[in-house]
Amino acid sequence: MFTPRAPRDEAPNALTNMYRCRDGRWLTLSLLDEERQWPALLRAVEEQSLEYDPRFATKAARHANARDLVVIFDHIFLARDFAEWRRRLDAAGLVFGFVATLDDVAADNQARENGFILPIEDTSFETIDSPIYLDGEEKHSPEQAPEIGQSTDSILLEAGFAEDEIASMRAAGIVR
Repeated sequence: MFTPRAPRDEAPNALTNMYRCRDGRWLTLSLLDEERQWPALLRAVEEQSLEYDPRFATKAARHANARDLVVIFDHIFLARDFAEWRRRLDAAGLVFGFVATLDDVAADNQARENGFILPIEDTSFETIDSPIYLDGEEKHSPEQAPEIGQSTDSILLEAGFAEDEIASMRAAGIVR
């Protein structure tokens, strides 16, 4: 059983939370070594004054006042685009992620090099490879989904319906 995640504005730890950037992109802070990373984060976001705020002076205080800190970080991260935050957080050696868009996924070199993005047979489209592997079963290449109603006749014939019954169902709009 999974514990439900608290709404982001009620996060118990503001340093492991998601924040929206000015360009609408979202980033996820994942600072687990808070005592070491807190000063680096404050330098990266240019808010060193928070280091002297008693509400955030210690890890315990930051957690007790996480909602206040989330509000502050919401304003901070909305001030710049994601690309700028990425540059700043990377330069500070901080751990963060981002909520990927479909374009991000399609352009991800690591995903491509690991074979996670595959062409769909007989099309110009691509898809994400299934992460499921079953012992003793061979994975199949992705295929284009059938058109709506493409297999109706064969399925109904296999189920024992006669061709004239299928034609009647189709005429009545029961099946496609």
